[in-house]
Amino acid sequence: MDYTCFIFIVLQMLQATIYTRIPECLNSLKPKLGQRFSDLDQGYIFYKEYGRQSGFDVRRSTEKSDRFGNTITKYYVCSRSGRPEDKNLDENIKRRRTISTKCECHAELVLGIHDVGGFFVKKFTEVHNHPFAGKGGMQFLRCSRS
Repeated sequence: MDYTCFIFIVLQMLQATIYTRIPECLNSLKPKLGQRFSDLDQGYIFYKEYGRQSGFDVRRSTEKSDRFGNTITKYYVCSRSGRPEDKNLDENIKRRRTISTKCECHAELVLGIHDVGGFFVKKFTEVHNHPFAGKGGMQFLRCSRS
């Protein structure tokens, strides 16, 4: 294993244990348990705006469906959730030389289907384990692009 890659992974693991941050933003932008949305897209737009105002990116994650294929639970996560890729999986594949930004962040928004229609906030984890984009870097977030 390449020592620089190993050192980078160790530094990311240390960073994950050092940082526990909660985004600061207007209370009206923060998701609340039980909050309702007419559909999944409205929930995603709301969480994406919360992330943009707080300095982190959001991405769609897994979903659970019933036996008819209707979505009953949808997960939206911080874009830095997940494990960093192992660079040495297959040496024959040409890859871009970028540093993985994943650091196992556990921040997420989980929407569940509501009995009366639409979706509601089933779970909201707002603690991140990485620093956020500052005022000067927010325009570079994916959610800030049109």
